[in-house]
Amino acid sequence: MNKFLHYGFKVKDIHESMKTYSALLDIKWDPVKEFATEEQEIHGKPCPLRILLTHGHTTDGTEIEMIQLLDGDVPDRIALGDRDGISHVAYSVDDLEEARARAQAQGLEVVSEGKAGRANWIFVADDKLGGALVQFVKFNT
Repeated sequence: MNKFLHYGFKVKDIHESMKTYSALLDIKWDPVKEFATEEQEIHGKPCPLRILLTHGHTTDGTEIEMIQLLDGDVPDRIALGDRDGISHVAYSVDDLEEARARAQAQGLEVVSEGKAGRANWIFVADDKLGGALVQFVKFNT
């Protein structure tokens, strides 16, 4: 089952973006954390990353993820290049391999995958997605 998880934004200044979204839309933000992983691939090649990361919640419960790249690369650049903005829509899935197979059956390309302590994920891309990536996340239980 796919369950909406969050909208993902790539930003140049996470603290300034949080401040603006908080004032404009009353979004409540989790503390900013630094996150790094060596277990990420982009287009099949190892691509470690280090980012600042936070999640915010609107008053109706919609989740927004913001990332600021510190080192390495992020799959968000596939959708955005060097500009900031909404880069992906994320869904929580029960079976990551099933989500991969379903995406590939639709002609979508798996452009990135990664692992962290609490989750594994893939990003898929295609012009049919309207310029954004779709991320499937399988949380480790």
